[in-house]
Amino acid sequence: MKICYISNSAMPSDNASSLQIVKMCEHLQILGNEVTLILPNTGFRTSYYNFYNLKKNFNVIKCKKFNKFPIGINYYLYSIYSIYLSTKTNFKYYITRNFFTAFLLLLIQKKVIFELHTDLNIEGRFVRLLVKYFKFLKYKNLVKLVCITNGVKNYYIKNKLINNKKTIILPSATELKFDLKKKINFNKKLKIGYFGSFYESRGSKFIYNLAKIDDENNYYVYTKLKKKKIHFLKNLFISDFLDRKKIVNKMKKIDIFIMPYQKGITAKGDVGDISSFTSPMKLFDYLAAGKVIIASELKVLKEILTHNKNCIFIKNFTNIFDWKIAIKKLKNSPKKYNMLSKNAYMLSKKYSYTIRAKKILEKLN
Repeated sequence: MKICYISNSAMPSDNASSLQIVKMCEHLQILGNEVTLILPNTGFRTSYYNFYNLKKNFNVIKCKKFNKFPIGINYYLYSIYSIYLSTKTNFKYYITRNFFTAFLLLLIQKKVIFELHTDLNIEGRFVRLLVKYFKFLKYKNLVKLVCITNGVKNYYIKNKLINNKKTIILPSATELKFDLKKKINFNKKLKIGYFGSFYESRGSKFIYNLAKIDDENNYYVYTKLKKKKIHFLKNLFISDFLDRKKIVNKMKKIDIFIMPYQKGITAKGDVGDISSFTSPMKLFDYLAAGKVIIASELKVLKEILTHNKNCIFIKNFTNIFDWKIAIKKLKNSPKKYNMLSKNAYMLSKKYSYTIRAKKILEKLN
């Protein structure tokens, strides 16, 4: 069937949302659908096919972004024009993560699958009014609501904004493939890794301070940089963002992945608080790599991970010494390390983009 995904995200880019959208389009196409992605005519000047390491192509329509207008007006004009372009083809279903785009599609009686990834607090005042006043997330032709976590679903149910019967919980996913042949040398410095956005709420200062007190191990951070590489400490290496083709080789070399989230995780642009809603894509990449994950003990992460089964949770996660102790204990317990690694790898099999795409399309009217 013909499916249209309308995105407001620039592509190619290093934003996690852009990666997820592209991968969903790819895997919907793999399942035999005819997928068209409409997106802004912005992003890195490179092939999105190569940048995202796609195995299956799909249709792409690039829509002008109305840059001459103020950002707020630009946002609404883009939604209107992208929908206009989409009406030239008879699509059976539309998918979007954008509230205003979903609202307009529903008004013109299109069948919409809406992805909900956060609460309304990071949206503009106008969008918040639309959702609360028109309650369009309950419209009949909104055929499915995809909530990224239970935290997201519970927020909208509590505020009486969604229809529970049409709602499913689908966390993020990964397409990365790893083998588990590498043996860890516990007698040498372990390689501790972090991949992704590097705001203070996600552990930027924390990792620096952790590396500072833990000279028994080396720390590697891959994030968006203006410079290609920064070397702060003798055991802390910060390198530029990697595309999907290169990330596997770098992740293979890591022994322990960390997710040192602090209180109040900010979204893209270092705004808002998504600590009750997030389903970080790095988590699923970490699982697929088959290495131990040490993470801040957040309720939303417990939806996926289990302490001492497939991860180590740090309860007092603002205490830097608790992280150092957890790493040292793992280093002294190869048996536990291997058990956690194997279980993490097995868990990752539940979270592929193909499985996610199939569940989105199940039981549609």
